[in-house]
Amino acid sequence: MNMFNRICQVAMLDRNGFVLSGAVGHISMAVNPFIYALRYEVFRRYLKQMLNRSSVTSTSGNTA
Repeated sequence: MNMFNRICQVAMLDRNGFVLSGAVGHISMAVNPFIYALRYEVFRRYLKQMLNRSSVTSTSGNTA
């Protein structure tokens, strides 16, 4: 195996590792609120309040 092939393999491993770590980070951020909601009653209560408040403010745009 020559030096060029070895360099290309290392570059691909670096790129694949970068993409994999980015994907794991995004999945972790997306799943994290659901984990908290399942584990903590206080978090669920405040999440419901926040969602109810945002739905009320978004539907009450008609003030005329």
